[in-house]
Amino acid sequence: MDERELDLFRDLLETVRTLRGPGGCPWDREQTPATLRPYLLEEAHEVADAAAGEDWEHLAEELGDLLLHVLMLSVMAEEEGAFDVGSVMDRIRSKLVRRHPHVFGDATNLSPLEVEKQWEAIKSDEKGDEGFFESLPSSMPALQAAWRIQQRASDVGFDWPDPDGSL
Repeated sequence: MDERELDLFRDLLETVRTLRGPGGCPWDREQTPATLRPYLLEEAHEVADAAAGEDWEHLAEELGDLLLHVLMLSVMAEEEGAFDVGSVMDRIRSKLVRRHPHVFGDATNLSPLEVEKQWEAIKSDEKGDEGFFESLPSSMPALQAAWRIQQRASDVGFDWPDPDGSL
């Protein structure tokens, strides 16, 4: 991060802490992870829509809304003594390094498909015997869950070029 980005991040984090703190916003102070859930999901869908449309200005706005939720939830966890935003950033950075050995380890020339397969293999090793279906979030919309299950089934060879093969 350059100094400007670091200053803006600090300012935003302090703004969220102020909203949650004494003398802050009554609505923000009464929120919990459970009460923010529907708003978090809505913001994630708005980000997805903006990304699909490649509307960069709209995407920047929606990413800001989503970042607010990340910071709000991190501050709530900090208030409970569970973790802080630094832990969130460290965990995702560590995960990215672990799951990109072709970048941060022995460099190899992998195709995007090979990178995806490598990511899934590393993820599977990390999660252990989680199971085919158990790793799907219970809150995932049914259509998206069905798509993800089909994608995973295809990855293990349960896929045919036409309906006759499945029969």
